[in-house]
Amino acid sequence: MRVRGIRSQNQLARIAGVSQSSIHRILAHGDGYNAERRTLRKLAAALNSSVPWLAEGVETIQPWRGVAANTLQAAPAAAEPAGESDGYLVEATSILGRLTSEERKRIVAVLRLLDRRPPAG
Repeated sequence: MRVRGIRSQNQLARIAGVSQSSIHRILAHGDGYNAERRTLRKLAAALNSSVPWLAEGVETIQPWRGVAANTLQAAPAAAEPAGESDGYLVEATSILGRLTSEERKRIVAVLRLLDRRPPAG
């Protein structure tokens, strides 16, 4: 979660589409809790990891290439340390990936308006 910039179990739950309580049980009980395979697949996609790594630490985490294969890919902001990303960017990318093309077009229009605002100060 730290590497992805995800700040809370709730944020990870929103990105992955699983309940916060499931994430809590996994983290609190560690090896003593066997999460459903479907939950692990969703978490692996949200964390750009793999089920074997999450379940047993078998593989290494691959470099960030987006949240999941069916979502939009976003590059980390230049101000971020190498290898880390902002949890809000990850969450936004996850949400955008679930929207229709028309809905994404509207969101981008709003982002363009925000980008044109005068600097605060």
